[in-house]
Amino acid sequence: MKRAKKVLAMMLSLAMVLAMSMTAFADGTGKQVAQKVPSSFDHATVTIKGLSTNDGVKLYKIVEPEYNAHGFVDYKVVDGYAIADVSAPSSTEITTIAKSITTGTAVAKDKDGNDASITATGATVTFDMNVGMYLVLVTASDTTTVYNPMIVSAYYTKGDNNTVVSGGSVGAEDRYNVAGSEAYLKKSTPEITKEIVAPGSGNVKGDDTAQGDTINFVVKSDVPSYSAEYTRPVYKITDSVQGLRDISNIKVYLNSAEEANLIEAKNYTQTIATDKKSFELNFNSEYIKGLATTANQIVVTYSAVLDENSGVNFDANKNTVSLNYSNNPDDETGNGKDDDRTYHYTFSIDGTINGEDSYRTGEFLKTDDGETTFVSGEVVSINNPLGGAEFTITKTDKDYKALTGENAWSDKKTTEATGRILFSGLDAGYYTIQETKAPEGYSLNSTVFKVEITAEYNVDGTLKSYEVKITDPSAKEGEQLKTSSYSATYTKNDAGRLIPTITDNNTNGGNTTLVKNTKLGSLPSTGGIGTTIFTIGGCIIMIIAAGLFFASRRKKAEN
Repeated sequence: MKRAKKVLAMMLSLAMVLAMSMTAFADGTGKQVAQKVPSSFDHATVTIKGLSTNDGVKLYKIVEPEYNAHGFVDYKVVDGYAIADVSAPSSTEITTIAKSITTGTAVAKDKDGNDASITATGATVTFDMNVGMYLVLVTASDTTTVYNPMIVSAYYTKGDNNTVVSGGSVGAEDRYNVAGSEAYLKKSTPEITKEIVAPGSGNVKGDDTAQGDTINFVVKSDVPSYSAEYTRPVYKITDSVQGLRDISNIKVYLNSAEEANLIEAKNYTQTIATDKKSFELNFNSEYIKGLATTANQIVVTYSAVLDENSGVNFDANKNTVSLNYSNNPDDETGNGKDDDRTYHYTFSIDGTINGEDSYRTGEFLKTDDGETTFVSGEVVSINNPLGGAEFTITKTDKDYKALTGENAWSDKKTTEATGRILFSGLDAGYYTIQETKAPEGYSLNSTVFKVEITAEYNVDGTLKSYEVKITDPSAKEGEQLKTSSYSATYTKNDAGRLIPTITDNNTNGGNTTLVKNTKLGSLPSTGGIGTTIFTIGGCIIMIIAAGLFFASRRKKAEN
């Protein structure tokens, strides 16, 4: 009996020892639960927010815990990295470590031994990580976003208030827990925009202009929020024009186009192509890094002239500006990209509807009282066409009075042998057309034709539709006005280029103005039959007078 009591006492003593070696901690409800000795198997969930779908996320361990037989001892920096205070790495230290991460650097392992690497399927990702501090590097799914490096941690807390353990030991006797941090990614998505200054259309992305006119542009480009690990960031603006020429007056500003904000030329390199149809601005890395701490924009203004060989009607003159910039610390070529464009149009009368391979519109034709053959609105043939007629087109105000001063403009064109006459390079507005020289053998047509061109644009600047209205004051009532109307819808081809599908809203030449001339031999007599009688009578009198004169002389000679 005594021996049984001794055994029972020993078992009770052992139970007490075991109970003393276990501690408790507060769960989420404040209930005390059993706690084991801290070990390298301890883990918690870390969370990264602010991602975009298909972004690549990788974690690298930079601080790890130390353990002994009694539990957690302290944190230490992973070999190869330098951090003065493991509980609070500086931005410079994080930057240096991020810069040292290369393709061969081992990715951290999660609690199950898998690589802490994932492709995001939404704005938030989580990893179940063992205790430690991890550098987070994100590769953007697009070419526009720049992510700054960040850190997340799985760490120990202890006490009733779950105080974070930043140093010192944690043993089985401590009430402790393992927590995981959350972090929100800091990113910037620089954009570049290009606009037309004071467009007549009211649309800064699309406008119509007469050939030879000067167009002014403004380009605005965001500076990325680069952190210090970007030692040599690339930042380059390239602008190229189509259907324009003579790029000039390039000015570069910071944030607004004011003389006081001009950027010194030493901060960028400017290159203009020999044909003056493109230019490049390549900014110094140190200058761009200096702007990255706050929100800044580069503002560029310049001018160009619409070329005499520019596309007409729906054949757009597209001008594109591009931004290339570094989107990761090792990018020294500028893989980040963004671009923007403007569209410029100029109109014609009897010009091709959309480039060389398209038909001519046939709004104004010259004939000899002939008729014209049409198929689906397109002129196929002109009966009795007249070439060699000269017409003058003049820019006017809305009352069809010729503009004066620097706005005055006129041009002369001669009809082709086919009876066609091309007036090209016109912007929307008002004009008059008048024949100023008739073809040989024909009388001059003195009619002054009134012309109005109007256009409508889509939000992106592409031409939605345009109309050409020609008024013939000499025509019969109800036939004086001829309206040519054209519209387009757009689709993108495989290369991303917008392709217009054009609708010609005119039927069988009902929009065509036929300018007729009359042969001089066909002119009606102006004196009537009375004039003829007087002419014949005058001739008879002259003959009689001549006869009398010669008879008188003969008589005198005989005497």
